[in-house]
Amino acid sequence: MQRGRRMPRAVCNPITFQISGNRSPSYLNGKYRVGKVLEDTLFLEPYEAMFLYFTGRIIPENVHFRETGTILDAFITDRDDFDTFRTYFYLKSKGMYVRRDNRVLMFGRKNDRKAGNVLRVMGENSTVTFEELADTAPALYSTIDDEGDITLFSTVRSDPLGEVTISWPAAGSMSQSGGIFFVDQAPGLEWLGSRFSDKIVLTDMEAKHILAGEQVRADGTGEIANTVYEDLVRRKLIVRTGFKYGANFRAYRKSMSDHAEYLVHVMDEADQWYRISRAVRLSHGVRKSMLFAGLYQGKVEYISISRILDFFSKM
Repeated sequence: MQRGRRMPRAVCNPITFQISGNRSPSYLNGKYRVGKVLEDTLFLEPYEAMFLYFTGRIIPENVHFRETGTILDAFITDRDDFDTFRTYFYLKSKGMYVRRDNRVLMFGRKNDRKAGNVLRVMGENSTVTFEELADTAPALYSTIDDEGDITLFSTVRSDPLGEVTISWPAAGSMSQSGGIFFVDQAPGLEWLGSRFSDKIVLTDMEAKHILAGEQVRADGTGEIANTVYEDLVRRKLIVRTGFKYGANFRAYRKSMSDHAEYLVHVMDEADQWYRISRAVRLSHGVRKSMLFAGLYQGKVEYISISRILDFFSKM
């Protein structure tokens, strides 16, 4: 008597799945660009198996695994892994072909076998260094918040330049009282400090710049925020405090009569991604470019980070 042919199935250790709707392994492989077919079996990676399970394409043969919790126990290791899967699921739901390398997802349209877009998945409390941002730019990042909403960001190197020629007060014109540095008010100094009575109250960085004059160098020594300040000044930008916007600086390319083009956030150590995401969202609200500044290979560099509102319509 001839043995019966085994029913088509899908496998992702330790779970064997039935395929729903009388579909074949080849059908799932071709339509959803998942797994590898060997004879009558579709061999899947964990994220592929969960995507097909949660969209009703496959069903575990063992009823124990027919619950969300038991499936997650089988394939998910921690919260970062879960967030990465949810981002994977989001991309697959957009019809993308997706490959995974830890928390990095490579994706493209289903007929794009190169999956040329690289997406780095960040949780709200993930941390990132300026060196990482600089090493990977241009790049795509995603954030999934505690409510499950996904936001995409793009990073690119930036070269902010101004058109302002500034005449700084001479060091000899500066006075100090009560630990505060002043210069007299004069025409052409509207961009400097803050007004108090008949004086201009200088910030610490402005005072340091005036005292040091041309000897100041953005060479990576000293406080990083001061180094970035000096670099921005050297780029012929008007540099003012960015405190009201939650940034270190705001910078004008031409004149303070226009809106500041840039907000600048200085990164010294690893920063939490939620702070970066918050800064970018705020900059969009006030229509300014958000720059992150830091030292990279011994000099000041700038990374522009922007929120992507409709990425997939452009693919």
